[in-house]
Amino acid sequence: MYEIIKKQKLFFISLIGIVVISMILLTTYAYQTLEVDYKGNEELNVNAGVLDVAFTSTRRINLQNMPLLNDYNTSDYTEFIIDNSKSTGDVSYKIRLVNLEYSNELISNDFKYTIVKVDKNNNLNVIGEGDFSDLVSNEYDFKFNDGNYIEIKQGNKDKIRLYLWLKESENDQNYLENTNFKGVIEINSVFSKDLDEEVFTKFNIYGNTVINYKNNTSEQSVLNPAEIKSLGTLVEDQNSIYYGKYKINIINIDGKVNSIYLNEPLRCINEVCDYIDAIKKKVVRKIGVKKLNEFEWNLENDNNLKVYANIPTDLNIKNDVMYTEITKYNPNTSDYINGVGNNTVYLDNSIGLSITDFKSLEEFNNYISSNNVSLYYQLANQDETENIIADLYSIINRNIKVNDGIIDSSNIEIK
Repeated sequence: MYEIIKKQKLFFISLIGIVVISMILLTTYAYQTLEVDYKGNEELNVNAGVLDVAFTSTRRINLQNMPLLNDYNTSDYTEFIIDNSKSTGDVSYKIRLVNLEYSNELISNDFKYTIVKVDKNNNLNVIGEGDFSDLVSNEYDFKFNDGNYIEIKQGNKDKIRLYLWLKESENDQNYLENTNFKGVIEINSVFSKDLDEEVFTKFNIYGNTVINYKNNTSEQSVLNPAEIKSLGTLVEDQNSIYYGKYKINIINIDGKVNSIYLNEPLRCINEVCDYIDAIKKKVVRKIGVKKLNEFEWNLENDNNLKVYANIPTDLNIKNDVMYTEITKYNPNTSDYINGVGNNTVYLDNSIGLSITDFKSLEEFNNYISSNNVSLYYQLANQDETENIIADLYSIINRNIKVNDGIIDSSNIEIK
């Protein structure tokens, strides 16, 4: 993909100048709104409430035909100094974009932002990063590693760099050609002692799985396979940048919807569930899934009509709870102990995975190939390799709802 667009140029159109500052003072809150026209570098120093802000070149952003990059540090940036030498205390500030105009194609997890703080030795420390997949209006608040605000101590200065860039991937990224993004950087500040922002130490969204049986039956079987639905709706629109992902909605008390997209739905077996750790920005997988037709099946016993498959050692399967659309695992019944009848699926260290009640191995293989049956199982060791790029911390509140349009999250844990 890089070869397709590598000759595209990224440039900033510098329009700098007279700053019209509008401050609204409510108790000790101080906000600014910035409108910029070019008139010279001497007018780049402005007051942002209780802070002084000095931009190196411009606070107005105008991006067109951005190149695809592997990392933020090869892109251009906007640099500014936050000066807290004149206030009477520690200050917390947020960085925003206002007056935005943009191509809809940039509402994407490929369009990234990275915010760094530059120390006295010119070392770059990333204090915030994310993407614009949740962009819905002409304003945008950046999220930082520790929340919505950055604190600056009285008498200190922060040198900040804002990078806006396109991340190269192995997917088709032609949709990003000829896009543009315009806006103005705005700084909001408040005395830290007056910042009433609740700090959360845990924000977990747990999965859910609903099993319905066909033909009004109460048990699953070969003739009456179960229909399994887990939290996350598959995006089937091939024109969507999220095609093949699973959509989950986070709904605030005001009705605003923030959507996130996962590689797989969030599943449960009994009380054990996959979940999203929004603080760590991780998906924690406790449930595994594998298609039955991906195993190599053999006939174990003609009399018991039982087929079996060896379990690969890297499958990370826990051998006490599992199910498929056609069978269930019940280690406490005589059928399981004897290994016969009633569509039992079970594990045995010497045999592997076994399924009963098929007339022949051929019949079984034909069935699982035609019906695309899966094995669902608890993982012996949980998996945390999938990251959440979007920062959910800013939308945490105790009244959120989470669903995929059909089923709700089984639990939302916030502390």
